[in-house]
Amino acid sequence: MSVKGAHRPSSCGTAARVFLVAAMALCVFPREAGAERLIEIVRYGDGGAFYYDRDSVKKSSDKVRVWMVAKPGKDEAERERMILSLQSINSRQETRVLSDIATFLEIECLEGRVRVITSSHYDGEGRIHYSDNLSDRNGWKDILPGSFVEKLKRRVCM
Repeated sequence: MSVKGAHRPSSCGTAARVFLVAAMALCVFPREAGAERLIEIVRYGDGGAFYYDRDSVKKSSDKVRVWMVAKPGKDEAERERMILSLQSINSRQETRVLSDIATFLEIECLEGRVRVITSSHYDGEGRIHYSDNLSDRNGWKDILPGSFVEKLKRRVCM
């Protein structure tokens, strides 16, 4: 039974936001087009690498927001190493990765902290497998020395 003007559960709003973020990620990271926008941060042994989208960098006072892409390689040990790197900034990071992961980050340049705003995982065909808005559940984390995030911070916080 439907009541006019009834309040929808908040899960509908959350689902809509996740869908919107996932759609935006597809626009930001088409499978092949726009690859020249991706700047390599660090490469792993067998072709896996972290990149950032140079056109997504948005600065405001001491904070920078940027899309980062993790492209896992074929070697299982390297994939695990990449997952551990991602888990250092995103406690909700899935351990099963099928293909690329697009992550929207906010970096506090002076404080040396980072938080994940949203994360989208893709299957081997470039379709979104999983997406989540994490801004209200993933707090600020210190940027670890020598990490891919520290290398990203050096490039975008200039």
